[in-house]
Amino acid sequence: INSCQFVPRWSASICNATLRYGQLYIENQNRTGTAYGCDVTQSTCNDGIIFIRDDKSTSPLILRGIPDGPPSSQFQPLVMLGMSYTLHFAYPTPPRLTLWMTSWQVGEGIRVGICYPPGTTFIIKYKNGRGTDAKTLTLVNTIAQVDSNNDNSFYFWDSITNLLFVKPISLVPRVGANYCSSKGCEGIQIWASGSNVGNAAYKGQCAGTYPKYIKTDTSTAVAPLITV
Repeated sequence: INSCQFVPRWSASICNATLRYGQLYIENQNRTGTAYGCDVTQSTCNDGIIFIRDDKSTSPLILRGIPDGPPSSQFQPLVMLGMSYTLHFAYPTPPRLTLWMTSWQVGEGIRVGICYPPGTTFIIKYKNGRGTDAKTLTLVNTIAQVDSNNDNSFYFWDSITNLLFVKPISLVPRVGANYCSSKGCEGIQIWASGSNVGNAAYKGQCAGTYPKYIKTDTSTAVAPLITV
C-alpha cells in the first residue's frame, strides 16, 4: 500500500502511497469533566487520546495537546483513507463526541472503533454541513454491515470489546482546495448514555481490541533512495 523513506534531517518520511490521506477532526462536545490533553495542575502530561491504525497496532499515536497549555478538547490526526482505526481515551470517554471529515473526496472514508464503557447506549447522526438536517444511524448486528455501507447509515456495538464502530464517509463534494464542502464539514455526531459514561474507572484502551481487530501490515516496502 505504502512505500516510505525516512529523512532524518526532517524527522519525517516521504511516501509513495496508493491511498490518499485526509484529516479526522475529533471534537469533544461535552467538555465539563472530560476535557482531554495536558492537565497544567500536574507536573507531568499523561492525559490524551490514543489513536491506532489496525495494521499498526503496536505503534499507537498518542495525542496530548499543547504542553503547559489548557486541556485540549479537539485533535486532528492525519488518516490514511480506506483504512481502519480504533480510538481510546486516557480519561472517561466524553458523552458527546463528533468526528468531522476534512480534506476528503466524495466516497472516501475510514472505519473507526471507539472505546466506551460497558452498557453504553447511543444516538448517532450523520450531519452533512452547517444546517440542522441530520440522518440518524441504525444499529446493525455485524461489523460487516458497517464495512459494506457507503452512506453513513449504520453503526455496530461490539459488547465484548466495548467498541462502537462507525464508518464516516464523505458524500458532499468539496470545491477546489477547500477542506470542506460549501455546505460545511460533514461529521458523525455521537451521544452516549449509561450509568458508566463519565466514570473514571472506565478509561484507557479497551481490553481485547487487539488481536481481535488487528490487520496485516502491508506498508513495509522501502521507497527508492533519494537525496535531500
